[in-house]
Amino acid sequence: MRKRLTEIVCCPNCKQELILKHEKTQGEEIVEGKLECMSCHHAYEIFEGVPRIILDLKKRKEIANRYGFEWAKRVEDSFESDTLYGKSEEEELDYFFSSFGIQPSDLNGKSVLDAGCGCGRLTRMLGPYCNEVVGMDIAASINSVYDHCKCQNNIHILQADILKLPFRTNYFDFVWSSGVISYTGSSDEAFQSLSSLVKPHGKLFVRVFSNSNLTAAERLKKIFWFSHKVPKEALFYLCYLLAIPWSITKYLFDKRHKSLKTNAFHLFDTLAHPFTRHSEEEVKSWFKREGFSVIMSRDEGGVSVSGIKE
Repeated sequence: MRKRLTEIVCCPNCKQELILKHEKTQGEEIVEGKLECMSCHHAYEIFEGVPRIILDLKKRKEIANRYGFEWAKRVEDSFESDTLYGKSEEEELDYFFSSFGIQPSDLNGKSVLDAGCGCGRLTRMLGPYCNEVVGMDIAASINSVYDHCKCQNNIHILQADILKLPFRTNYFDFVWSSGVISYTGSSDEAFQSLSSLVKPHGKLFVRVFSNSNLTAAERLKKIFWFSHKVPKEALFYLCYLLAIPWSITKYLFDKRHKSLKTNAFHLFDTLAHPFTRHSEEEVKSWFKREGFSVIMSRDEGGVSVSGIKE
């Protein structure tokens, strides 16, 4: 991490300032140390360049490990590598800009939070457009994201819990969270946590699982409701077995053909974790309650809503 990050983060417990202590540096990077809260006395470790600003990782260890396994498999090319959820890099960037209704030039001098950054692809791609990008995730694979992003001085990576975000309120111009808050067990609470970080006139985007338009993988999840309890290594191979007939069927009947690796990844991402579903109207009501005007809303393979803070 770089020292600049201390001006952005705060204690997730009491929202007070964190003081950097006992740091070990390599060039401009702080690779080891602690961030301590002088108010409530919580301390957060910096390990291998990544601050771990989580109150109690033990309570969230299972989800951190499962996501870490999932993203590590992608890095080693066991899942799709050239695409992500079937999207190319160009398509993912276009999706980001279109969801906010902006052009790349609109990010000049702006700050962006990628809340639940996964493998960090979008975080890395946004770097050249913004003044500052923060990527955070709970996954145990966050070190890999840091390694891929640390060459860009304006990108910060940390491990954090979206239910207890360690950021100053009203800080970010844009907050992005795609397909994340449904996995927290408390989507509404996670949304409130995210919305508090957006500046007045800033924008927020969230995507959640739909309770009406289910994908084939989500329908399968309703049958195998216990799949998130299956050991992740066994589930990995099961998803490849399931992906074979699924890929053949999609090849024969679906013009939007996707690779076996993409289908296996999609299945694992859906089956490996418990999640909640929401309606489009419910998500829009969250935005309105927190003082946002909705600027985009759709229910296509998931509910996606963006809004501007009034």
